[in-house]
Amino acid sequence: MTTLYIAEKPELARAIVAGLIGDKKTGNGFTQVGKDTYVTWCYGHLFEFKSPEEINPDYKRWDINTLPMALMPIPIQPVKRAAAQAAVILKLLKKATYVINAGDP
Repeated sequence: MTTLYIAEKPELARAIVAGLIGDKKTGNGFTQVGKDTYVTWCYGHLFEFKSPEEINPDYKRWDINTLPMALMPIPIQPVKRAAAQAAVILKLLKKATYVINAGDP
């Protein structure tokens, strides 16, 4: 069984790692503790809503004929500055049996 801790920011991830027992190995965007525990982190917000024109190019300029806009559910995408870390988290989530949220609710 694999446990994944997702910390709100890197500083909190380091504190969690310091409190865990086991050999520690740093990876790209995460730390592995023992054989089956991983600690990773966010950088604040990792995802954002797509803009209306990304959903439908016709929404780029206001036109009465495109109303009402069909936006729901609004798709999300990784924030550009955090896209690589979002990919790390998604990869770790796929192998996790347990996920511990160590961030804001």
